[in-house]
Amino acid sequence: MSILLKIKPDVSWEMDDDDTSTFQEWMIRIDSILMHYRGVTTGDLPDIRYRDLYDERVRPVHAANEVLAESMN
Repeated sequence: MSILLKIKPDVSWEMDDDDTSTFQEWMIRIDSILMHYRGVTTGDLPDIRYRDLYDERVRPVHAANEVLAESMN
């Protein structure tokens, strides 16, 4: 079984234009996704370039997969 989350192919890499989440809100969304699907939070996983991903407007679900992928290395 893959540790990565299954994401529908039509889900854009970038956040919607009207998504005005702060960095802190964005991180909470990532933690919520990780806790719901894998029972962990970003505090349980390796640090990654979260701020860069936020600045690049990466959707939280894709950022969650980035940190999950990093945890496999």
